[in-house]
Amino acid sequence: MRITAVLVSSAALHFTTDTGPWKQRKWQTRPVRVEGTTARAELPKERPLVYFLTLTDERKATVSTEHELLPE
Repeated sequence: MRITAVLVSSAALHFTTDTGPWKQRKWQTRPVRVEGTTARAELPKERPLVYFLTLTDERKATVSTEHELLPE
């Protein structure tokens, strides 16, 4: 199998500070700066916070991290 590297064209931080049923939470999205092989995001200060990142490559394929929870 041959693996070819592709460039990340965009990244985004998706987060919510809402609690309650997952589907009823309001999610927000912010763009993330990509520099070379690094994507950095500043997390909101509000807690609790649930967030995950998505990366989209030059082929328009998107992958995401698992969500993370920062409790109060």
